[in-house]
Amino acid sequence: MTRTPNTKHLPFSETISDLISYTYAHAPYFKFLLDSNHLNPNDFSTPADLEKIPVTHKDDLIRLQAENPPFGGWLAQPVSQLRRIFLSPGPIFDPEGDTDDFWHFEKALRLAGFREGDVVQNTFSYHMTPGGFMLDAGLRKIGCVVFPAGVGNTDLQVKAALSQNITGYTGTPSYLMAILKRAEEMGIHPKKELHYRVALVTGEPLPPSLRREFQEDYGISVFQVYATADIGCAGFECTQQEGWHVSDQTLVQICDPATGKECPPGETGEIVVTHFNATYPLIRFGTGDLSFFMKEPCPCGDASPRLGGYKGRVGEGVKVKGMFVHPSQVWDVLKKIPCVKDFQILVTRTGHKDILTYQLIAAETGCEGRTDEIEEALKSVVKVYGNVKWVHAFEIPDRRVIDVRKWE
Repeated sequence: MTRTPNTKHLPFSETISDLISYTYAHAPYFKFLLDSNHLNPNDFSTPADLEKIPVTHKDDLIRLQAENPPFGGWLAQPVSQLRRIFLSPGPIFDPEGDTDDFWHFEKALRLAGFREGDVVQNTFSYHMTPGGFMLDAGLRKIGCVVFPAGVGNTDLQVKAALSQNITGYTGTPSYLMAILKRAEEMGIHPKKELHYRVALVTGEPLPPSLRREFQEDYGISVFQVYATADIGCAGFECTQQEGWHVSDQTLVQICDPATGKECPPGETGEIVVTHFNATYPLIRFGTGDLSFFMKEPCPCGDASPRLGGYKGRVGEGVKVKGMFVHPSQVWDVLKKIPCVKDFQILVTRTGHKDILTYQLIAAETGCEGRTDEIEEALKSVVKVYGNVKWVHAFEIPDRRVIDVRKWE
């Protein structure tokens, strides 16, 4: 269930062997990876041959970039040729090449119903992380007018949507609902007085009940896209809204997290992406997200492979409110606070809102008095607000992350 992407705009042809040869010649870490596994570019001619290459996981990028800045040896072009450099939680640096719609969101947005002249409220962050610019570039490629709203200031977001006749939304589904609910609290009828027509959401799962609520109660058609800060758009919904069509800029494999071997269609495994990208050609990149390939062809007629939605995570990182929270990053903050002995990350969900809690065990008395200070220190690094809860012991020991959210 893999296919060769459309890569005619790249400085190599659309074959696996040429992608491997190009990356081997230009990305130092990939050369090291093949050499250390006694492989060379001549060993690759089909997608199946990619299994010879070990999977590089998202958590590996944190280590590789720390050891070999700025991009861990994966960058295949000079830094001087980049348009932007971003910093995502981890920390992980993400390069943006100097091309329009570098992250390949245009097709996903068009299929969702965004059109030239739409005024679109983009609520992904423009600060350090790439989310805001990812959607911004795709929207501008279509000809939309972008309101770069970013995160927060919900009252102002409602007022802008009302006064500017905003017709589109991009962001997480939970924040779209927060805007609509806040409008109601402000005495504004969202369906009658606001003009939202279409939304493209990502960063967290979209439960069917929430999608129905957007459509039936507010008249908003909501489409979902699968994306990562490292790759950009890797999968998107068509008008059938039955799974994610794999982007033609990526080759996706569903792999056993333990062995890296491809799983049969219908079996759940880790999404492993090979990115046909001249700037940052990540090959066999393990996203940490779980999904499966759908067996039946899509009724829309597009024969591309389809992912069957989000089925959980592997690895240590957990996504909360559209942002990754890494235990290593949390510990980097807490180890500087002597009164904290141990920690555990708890993620719950009330309604359509994620709740992040840091369960801390104190090393000495009086720690509770530093709760506000610790919460602010964590937020400044992790970029997601979480509550600190002091406990004497963990209910579920020997695990750093406890994610009890349920998705339909």
